Amino acid sequence: MELAELLSDATAQQRAVDRALDEVARVRADKRVTVEAPDHSVTVTVDGNGMVRTLALATRLSRCRSIAAYGTTIRDTVNAARSDAAHRGERLVARSLATVFPVETDVRS
Repeated sequence: MELAELLSDATAQQRAVDRALDEVARVRADKRVTVEAPDHSVTVTVDGNGMVRTLALATRLSRCRSIAAYGTTIRDTVNAARSDAAHRGERLVARSLATVFPVETDVRS
């Protein structure tokens, strides 16, 4: 294979990767993940990029809990939503790049 042909193939493959990643970015921006705290005091929605879109507190917050405890619950719920969004994003990237770089598998194993 000549150098010009190798460069042409590499350029075409890079364009395919760029298209796949552009599609991933578009799809991720439209995705939403909602997580509710185990005690139902906080609900958080993040987009596919992990940006908080909504944060809702229960209308009747317990007077027995401190503000610090609510802060911890908010932080933990936001982190859980971001983690879920990140995992979904990883799967989306893997599926998109699999169309560009198909993995050959041995069906005998």
